[in-house]
Amino acid sequence: MAGQSSLYRFGTNTVIGGTMQFAAPFQMLSASILSGTGRDYPRDAYESDINIFLSKFPVFVVGYVQIVSERYADTIRRNTHLPEIRGKTTMALAKQIREESFGDIERALSHYATVATRLGITLANISTAGSVISGALVGGSLEALATDGEDSLIGMLAGAALGGSAAKSAQENVQAAQYSTAFESVSTITKLIASTPPRLLDAYVSYMFGENANFEARDSEIAYASEITSAIVNACLTVFDLVLTVGDRFTASWVTGSKSFKSNANAELVEKLHTWNRYIRDLQESCSSGLAEETPEQA
Repeated sequence: MAGQSSLYRFGTNTVIGGTMQFAAPFQMLSASILSGTGRDYPRDAYESDINIFLSKFPVFVVGYVQIVSERYADTIRRNTHLPEIRGKTTMALAKQIREESFGDIERALSHYATVATRLGITLANISTAGSVISGALVGGSLEALATDGEDSLIGMLAGAALGGSAAKSAQENVQAAQYSTAFESVSTITKLIASTPPRLLDAYVSYMFGENANFEARDSEIAYASEITSAIVNACLTVFDLVLTVGDRFTASWVTGSKSFKSNANAELVEKLHTWNRYIRDLQESCSSGLAEETPEQA
């Protein structure tokens, strides 16, 4: 068995590592938009970037849930002081950890899948996203998100399902409302990620050490994991808000007939997006040793 101190820290590092993987699509989205804003950025390119993000997003949520629950289950069974826990299969224990610690995220993700489907977004095939998830999915509502047929990481916009007699403006209003709901769902799930360290680490320590748990060590690891997880989540939410602000600037431009984003007229916004994109990258590089030293001012 590994030493107690290393087991406590492993639990924390697993949560932090999973959260960093969860942050990847936000970093990729902002990087893609920044590459476009170096020139006149057409509206259809922005919509494509957004739809790709919406397609990939659930893969990274599932990846976070699976990585943490399965790594926890395997490590707990190898090192637990409790015979009743060692006697469980790794998959059964992973399922138990998921249900206890990720139930709210799974429910929110199920809602997200419904919203995305109504928009015509083709969700990425979760079962084949090998770069994010290793191994087969295990039960629950997560399996329902795997798509059939040809694998795709690109969301195709089908538009609102209105009758042919509906006015174009009505279709656009419904579609805009559905996108707004999808964006709110992304924010909800992202905020839920920040709330998981206390539940996860409490379960991890309880299953590992039982009545011999060192609660002072547990609380220290919870505080450390929560600090870093909150920093990652806040950076993701800030980047996402800036990305949506780019979309708002498109809407404003349409009044004058422009359908492209003029980066020279939005230099401050572009610079903020650059700053937070770099911050997420810095967090990715420094998460093994703690927080990046400097946090940019909130936009």
